[in-house]
Amino acid sequence: AYLKTREYDFEVKFDFITKSNHLSVKSKFLFLLAIKDTATIEDFEKVIKTSKRWFFSVLETLIRNEVVGYDSKKDFYFLRV
Repeated sequence: AYLKTREYDFEVKFDFITKSNHLSVKSKFLFLLAIKDTATIEDFEKVIKTSKRWFFSVLETLIRNEVVGYDSKKDFYFLRV
């Protein structure tokens, strides 16, 4: 129960930070993955408001630089740590 509460607290804080619009698109990708461990395109699109072109450009760069990984079988992204 404690961990679920902490997870919820982090999600609320993440929501607040992303809505303040002070983070770059790259930071929002990384911040979301740091909190959730994995995320789908739909998860990202809910919180990252930018053009599709810029959205996918940043995501592709993070993958190319091996910061973010993609699991095609389960269709989700994750931090490569």
